[in-house]
Amino acid sequence: MSDAARQGKQRPNEPAARHPATIPNKASPHPATVAQRRQLPFGAPQAPPPHAATVAQRRASPPAAAVVQRYKAVQGDREMTYSDDEELYVRDVHELYASPECVEHANKRLSEVNSFIRLVIDKNQTSWLLPKLHRVHPMINTERVADALPGSMNKFLVAVHDSEVLVKTSSDCHVTSQMVMGSDDSQGGTDLEVAVLWNTQTNRLEEVKATPTHLWDRPPGADNLIGLRLRDAVLKKLQTGNYQIALPEVGMGLTQVNHPVERIQAIKEGKDKWNYHWAGVILESKTDYVVIENFAVDSGITGFNEQWRFRMHSKVKLDQSFHVENKAGTFATATPITFAVKAVPVKKPKKKVVVL
Repeated sequence: MSDAARQGKQRPNEPAARHPATIPNKASPHPATVAQRRQLPFGAPQAPPPHAATVAQRRASPPAAAVVQRYKAVQGDREMTYSDDEELYVRDVHELYASPECVEHANKRLSEVNSFIRLVIDKNQTSWLLPKLHRVHPMINTERVADALPGSMNKFLVAVHDSEVLVKTSSDCHVTSQMVMGSDDSQGGTDLEVAVLWNTQTNRLEEVKATPTHLWDRPPGADNLIGLRLRDAVLKKLQTGNYQIALPEVGMGLTQVNHPVERIQAIKEGKDKWNYHWAGVILESKTDYVVIENFAVDSGITGFNEQWRFRMHSKVKLDQSFHVENKAGTFATATPITFAVKAVPVKKPKKKVVVL
């Protein structure tokens, strides 16, 4: 938002500021400024700016120009974050508000991907600053849990809850993102998840399957998990010059994968670096999206806890992207890569009907 908005004095119809990286240079356009055309929620097909991560991952350093921050305020120990179009509001790690239109769109997408969760609006609880926004509660999709494959860690969601209200998620970031994506895959991965890139030749989203094993820059001894194999496949596509990092959609996951060589070197130096970090996209507006994420803090993959959180990221602002904000953390290496991921529906055998 503008400086005036941050102080509660936004002028009527004041346009949102654009990041310099999203303004094409007619003389010599940067590949990252090519519009990624897709259907935006609540409107006709448009040509939005590229995902902020596209700019972040193709530049050695961020631009010198200042980036306008979204509205933030602090109340006690809580940081309140609003989307630039004022359709989404994260008041605390577990407290989320949104417009009914955003929630309706999100639930449609979550249903389409057969997600383990759904969203419910509390009409009696609204934001004190933006009364049009209602409290949103993530709920367990019990039918999806019952239909989950035995290998899915999210099959335990019902067992660890006393009601359908989501209180705990897996302590593993990947499994928590799979909860959103509707993936039956177990932690570590097989091939039930694919990366999603934007094909600049066809102007369409394209699924990218993981490589079967490590490629050129994976040193001996490096892990062969699904995120790393997806990273290899994504890098191969990006090197052709015909693909870009895609905007995430509700029901997709986001993963930031560290550089394997940099990670191993950091470990040798006594530094703790993750293979990757995952989050699942549960809500979006025209300017921002909200993810739900957890962290590998418990021992054992079957651990569930209440340390998950909501977090808002920008679709158009570089310094507020999932990529940049996570790269600034202590667990990221110097050159990680971030991309969207979706689950591949599992074809299950039809049950035989016995006629007596």
